[in-house]
Amino acid sequence: MQRRISTSYNYAGDYALDDSYRGYTIRVTRAAQWHAILLEPGTGAVLPTKATALLREGRGIAMDRARKLVDIYVTASEFSRERAA
Repeated sequence: MQRRISTSYNYAGDYALDDSYRGYTIRVTRAAQWHAILLEPGTGAVLPTKATALLREGRGIAMDRARKLVDIYVTASEFSRERAA
């Protein structure tokens, strides 16, 4: 079964962008490079990893890398639930 993935964007300041992907919030900000942090659904806790991209690579690359991290987290949590059952 293919999962439905929805994306919505909310601009939060000059260089910040929030994206919702598979229930997680990805917040991308700009400093010396693009930083994408992941917020857990429900609790809003910041996950211990982040995705980055050089300024010349662009915000979209940081967002793509963050989506891949979300996919890893979702796959790992599904695997953990299956093993616990």
